[in-house]
Amino acid sequence: MQATVSWVEGFKLIGESESGHSVVLDGSGGETAPSPMEIAYYP
Repeated sequence: MQATVSWVEGFKLIGESESGHSVVLDGSGGETAPSPMEIAYYP
């Protein structure tokens, strides 16, 4: 599976899977959305 992550503004990002689903991420400590570490996958 592949995904892309795009900067929106400041520390906000949008991650999108190859199936078209997306999630907003907040790299500033998760103030407005989950932080990248909160949703990271560790196999």
